[in-house]
Amino acid sequence: MKCEKCNEREASVFFEQTINGETHSMHLCHECAAALQGGEHTPFHFGNSLFENLFGLTPVKYSTGKRCPECGASFTDIRREGKVCCPKCYEAFSTELEPSVRSLHGSVTHTGRAPAERAAKREKQTRLQTLKKKLQEAITAEQYEDAARLRDEIRALEKEGC
Repeated sequence: MKCEKCNEREASVFFEQTINGETHSMHLCHECAAALQGGEHTPFHFGNSLFENLFGLTPVKYSTGKRCPECGASFTDIRREGKVCCPKCYEAFSTELEPSVRSLHGSVTHTGRAPAERAAKREKQTRLQTLKKKLQEAITAEQYEDAARLRDEIRALEKEGC
């Protein structure tokens, strides 16, 4: 989708704000969003920073010398861009980002779909727990052939690593 202001660049920012019951929304490129960020002549006045004022948050105190160990970004860079540079930035600037993330998502803990490798690992762990439970049931019921099969399946899963 193209930026609704310049119609040149790809829109990467979506603004939506309700003032006195009237909702305004726009899809903007990063450059136009940065230009509108400080402009009081638009319905999209956010003050000095998207992270500070987009949702009425109080300004965050942050260290100017702190940098992400992975990408080298500073919190000033994140504020200017309106987005984090890499996954490690969330850890490096957790104190600074927590109020904004909590306001945007309602929580700072991820709930929902996980990356494929984590989902596969969780699935293996669940399968392993189920097999161990069935093994105990088979032993209790004296179904030793089923128990041996389950034992071998458990060993094979444990050998793959969970």
